[in-house]
Amino acid sequence: MNIPLLLVASVIVDVDLLVPGLIHRGPAHSLVIVSLLFLNVFVIYGKRVAPYFTAAVQHLLGDYLVGGSVQLLWPVSVRWYGVGIEMTSVINILMEWIFFLTSLERI
Repeated sequence: MNIPLLLVASVIVDVDLLVPGLIHRGPAHSLVIVSLLFLNVFVIYGKRVAPYFTAAVQHLLGDYLVGGSVQLLWPVSVRWYGVGIEMTSVINILMEWIFFLTSLERI
């Protein structure tokens, strides 16, 4: 597994921050779009792509949980989905610490 590539895959959906005119957490944060883009890579590289796809999807789910909301199913639906936990809330900060400390256990 290529760790730098894994890190890139985990933040690639935030490309919308760099492209003028794209709404952050809009279509670039769509599970449909990410799946379609990775489908081509899965065809070429097979199951070796799974960790990178998982990293991208975890970003989407993280933003769904604590990013306010995302267009998770664009273009099937333009609805914004989210749990509503704000990034600066105590709940989010505790979740971030728990996930961080848990990840240290695996190192």
